[in-house]
Formats: sequence, structure tokens, C-alpha cells
Amino acid sequence: MLHLICYFAGRPLGCLCCCSPVYFIIANNGFWKQRFLELSFTLLIITILAYVLVSAPLPLINNAGIWRFISYFPVLAPFFLWWAGLAFFDDEFGPQFWHILPAALVFAPVFFVGIWPQIAIIQTGTIFALYVYLIVIVLKNRSADLVESRRRFRHWFIFLAVVFGVTVELAEVSSLEHSLPLVGFPFQAAAVFMLASAFAFWSLQLGGPTWVAKPGPQRKPETIHPADTHLLNRLNSEMDAGVWREEGLAVGSLAQRLNVPEHQLRRAINAGLGYRNFSTFINERRIADACAKLANPELANQPILSIAFDVGFSSIGPFNRAFRSFMGESPSQFRSKALAQTG
Repeated sequence: MLHLICYFAGRPLGCLCCCSPVYFIIANNGFWKQRFLELSFTLLIITILAYVLVSAPLPLINNAGIWRFISYFPVLAPFFLWWAGLAFFDDEFGPQFWHILPAALVFAPVFFVGIWPQIAIIQTGTIFALYVYLIVIVLKNRSADLVESRRRFRHWFIFLAVVFGVTVELAEVSSLEHSLPLVGFPFQAAAVFMLASAFAFWSLQLGGPTWVAKPGPQRKPETIHPADTHLLNRLNSEMDAGVWREEGLAVGSLAQRLNVPEHQLRRAINAGLGYRNFSTFINERRIADACAKLANPELANQPILSIAFDVGFSSIGPFNRAFRSFMGESPSQFRSKALAQTG
């Protein structure tokens, strides 16, 4: 038994040890962070193509080793769907080292199901959790999305993709999949392929700016309508007056304050200033003010939580995440370096 455990565990642990350094480089290297969106969708497409291939009634490649290797890729399709969906719809999402854990839980049954069948339940639970998390984030971030085409796209495509994935998982759990006729598997794969093709066709129509994901303005401002120019002047006046300090400020409440339709304010900030996300637009001012306070020797004893409240955050968690997203380090690290330079 010990020999079998070592045999089956050795391969996944070996893969994990080999992949972890590569993943660490991706998660901590600025070059790859900026290209994480493209990387995640490339991996998703590879797993979908592999899913289509292995769904054929008969092996399409005579070499058993190569065919077995290809058959491993579709197992990770739910993870890469989660990864790519969050990377596309959440501009602040990026690779984290802990992401290896759900990937391992999704992939583990490939090696362990023969000696521990119950691991399939853990795999299914992990996949459901990833889908639920994806749905929550996609819906939660919709109100702050300033890219109108992406905002409209959130509901119908991702919802259908996730529902299809959940349906497939339910079929596998209830063993309904085994009762399908042989021709049903290619149709199932074709449905996945058509969803991916529809997304690719839609996304390619939007051009490059949709695929950039990093804090701050994402592109040069466009030529905008004179009415939007007047609106931006009023918006800048409100921002200079400190409206961004209001806790819980949302694009809807700011539009009411400016007495303009919400969609017009979204368009003005996105087209006129180049921002893709309202939270990024507001937090840029907040973090800049926080940096000034943290670097001020006269405020060296002011708690970081107090500074977070002063600049408009309701708790320390969102403040720390926003600060690290903009500055690449924690508020305490930034303060220590800034005070060391001035002192």
C-alpha cells in the first residue's frame, strides 16, 4: 500500500514542485502581471481545445502517451475559466500563490481517484465554489465597471458559461453522463467550443483597451462630446473639493450629485479620462492622499486605520488591498521607507 501511495503521489507532487517556482515568478513579476489576462485566456483556450479533442468517440492520436497527456488538460478547464473570468471582469485581480491550492484540488483526482474515490467529491465541491465565487464577483463589480461593452457583457455570457459548467458537473456527480449516447460527448464539447468562439469573436471587436488590466488610466483619452467636456470640468471640481473622501461613494451617487444620468458619467470618465473602473478612479486620489499622510513625519504616530478612515475607506482590509495594488507594498512598509528617507 505504501508503495502505491508513493507511486501515485509522486507524480502530482513532482508537478507541483516544478510548477510552483514558475507560478511564483508569474505572481511576482511585473511583466507577467500586466499580461496575466492574456496568459489566463491562453490557458483556458488550450484546455477547451483539449476538451474538444478528448470528447471524440475514438482517440484521434495513436500514441497512447501523448493522448493521455492531452486528456489531463480538460480537468483544469473549470479552474482556468475561473481564472480568466476574474482576470477579465476584475481589473484588480491578479495571480496569487494560494491559487495553486484550488488548481491542485481540481487536478488531484487524475492521480488519486484510483486509491481514494472520495477525492472526486472534494474536486466537485472546489469547482462549485469557484463557479459561485466567479458569479458573485462578476455581479458585484458590475456597478463600478466603466467599460460599457464589458459591463453589458457580464451577465449573459459568463452566466451561460458558468451554468453550462455547473450542468456538466451535476451530470458527472449524478452519473448521468454515463447514460449519454456516445454521440453526446462531442455535442457537449461542441457547446463549450461555441461558447468560447462566441466570446473570442465578441472580445476581438472591442480592440486592445479591453484587454489591459492595471491600476490607473488605461489609455489616452478619446475625443469626447462638448457636453462631456463640461461634465468633466464639473467632475474635476468636485474631486478637487474632496468628494472622493466620502465613504461608500458610488458612480450612481456621484451622478446624482452632478445631476447627470449615470451612463453619461460612466462614459465621460472612461472615454475622457481613460479609467476602466470607478473604484480605481476614486482610489487613486485616496491612495495619493494616504501616501502623503504616511510620509509626513508629523503624522508618524497616527494609526494607519485612522488614515484609512480619513481618505474614505470603511475598513482596513480594502485600504490595504487598494494600497498594495497601487504602490506594490503595504502601507506600513511604505511608511517605514518614507520616514527613513526623511529622518
